[in-house]
Amino acid sequence: MWNVIQKRLDEMNMNQADLARQLHVSRMEITRIKNGKKISLVFGFKLADVLKIDVNEFRKEYTCNI
Repeated sequence: MWNVIQKRLDEMNMNQADLARQLHVSRMEITRIKNGKKISLVFGFKLADVLKIDVNEFRKEYTCNI
């Protein structure tokens, strides 16, 4: 999942601190997600909205590994 997030952050010229601010979470929370913390469905929708991507982009990484 983090690969999708990082790729989009790069495309949008954003960093983790910018993402944290837009999501109203701490930068530490973004680091936890980067390190593999599972997120709620609601948070996934918020994350997709901020990154301006379809929430299903997060699923592609997992379905390729099944």
